[in-house]
Amino acid sequence: MFNIEEHQLTEINRKLNHIMSALDDLNTAVSNLTVSVNAEIQALNTAVANSDSAGIETAVANLNALNTQLQTSVAPTQPVTPPVTTAS
Repeated sequence: MFNIEEHQLTEINRKLNHIMSALDDLNTAVSNLTVSVNAEIQALNTAVANSDSAGIETAVANLNALNTQLQTSVAPTQPVTPPVTTAS
């Protein structure tokens, strides 16, 4: 049977809170990105409908910038290997 001590539970709780906070941040970022992309697509559609070359170029540049930001934000990072602990 596992015997989890109070300090271990505290550490697990701390890590769980950190993970949940990161998930909240991720959900917020995805929502913000969705709003931004939808706004730029609408701007692009409006520019196309009005034959507005400058507006088309601006919307495409903004979409490209959003894509670059997304690619940068999801760039792979080296995983952190947790230290090995032994039962005492």
